[in-house]
Amino acid sequence: GKGTRVALCDAESGEELMATSGPAGAQMRRFVLDVGQLRGKALVLRLVDDAESGWGHLCFDDFSAAGKRLPTP
Repeated sequence: GKGTRVALCDAESGEELMATSGPAGAQMRRFVLDVGQLRGKALVLRLVDDAESGWGHLCFDDFSAAGKRLPTP
């Protein structure tokens, strides 16, 4: 796998378009993804724990985005 991360994926194909992760530890940090090149695409946010050794840990808070929500199939 690619480790523990937060990924933006294409809603139809599931392809991971961009991702970010932080340093190991409990301290939360703010990450900003520039998604301008993804304008017009339907996206899903995926929290991924693909850690292959030790343990993975995800903390996620304060997500914001502009756009419209599509109906859930």
